Amino acid sequence: APSTKDDLVSVGIPRQNISTFSLGIDHQRYHPGSKSPTPLFICVNRLVKMKRTDLVIRAMQIIKNTHPQAKLIVVGTGYDRPRLEKLRNDLKLQATVGFANENVWYFSKHARDVKVKLMQQAWALVFPSAKEGWGMTVTECAACGTPAIVSGVSGLIDSVQKNKTGIILSPNPAPAEIAAAMTRIITNAVLRKRLSTEAVAWAGKFSWDKSCRQFEKIITSQI
Repeated sequence: APSTKDDLVSVGIPRQNISTFSLGIDHQRYHPGSKSPTPLFICVNRLVKMKRTDLVIRAMQIIKNTHPQAKLIVVGTGYDRPRLEKLRNDLKLQATVGFANENVWYFSKHARDVKVKLMQQAWALVFPSAKEGWGMTVTECAACGTPAIVSGVSGLIDSVQKNKTGIILSPNPAPAEIAAAMTRIITNAVLRKRLSTEAVAWAGKFSWDKSCRQFEKIITSQI
């Protein structure tokens, strides 16, 4: 990603020593499906503090007051899960926020891949990470017709096309800012459809064949 390249330059690596190539997507696996009939948001990431999943849980405390049918499902594993579960429970959001391996949250427990099913059903991915190299789950969700709400940080400002394939927040968004973006997704069906359509088109530009060709070109240029 260009912003990641700029970060490397800022710490002293010569720009001419850095090459980038696009990531790939398996479009046989990641493709649009049926959306949830009620507002559904997902976080798909490692459960570590830098991903700031806690901010999304706090945002759901705001959302549930105006849109009580809205749900958030957290998909992932990591050391931060106990803290996130405690926050969810302390805020009394057990009926609003779930983790993907809690049986009550399986929409299709016999599905081959619950993660992809949730990506297809979600109205938006919410990803307020402190920093990313790109944010692969953003593009996986985009291929499933799901736009992303992201923090305006390195990597994510490249993987999301602002107001085309998702919503880019401030670099350090408060729960209220995240909730406001989620509310836009819930209340504006035209926006939601447009972001979804643009996300699929954007994801279509990425493939493993293209990624391999770009990488091969970089390698052969150094020989």
